[in-house]
Amino acid sequence: MEMKKRINLELRNRAPEEMEMKMMKRKRKMKLVHLKDMRRRRR
Repeated sequence: MEMKKRINLELRNRAPEEMEMKMMKRKRKMKLVHLKDMRRRRR
């Protein structure tokens, strides 16, 4: 229990910018995959 709390605090304290970057990358990847799927369906 204590370990989990400590880990959560560390994650929360870690640079929010880092989290934003990760989210942006994930979103970009999803968008790329979606575009590829759209192209595939059009043919």
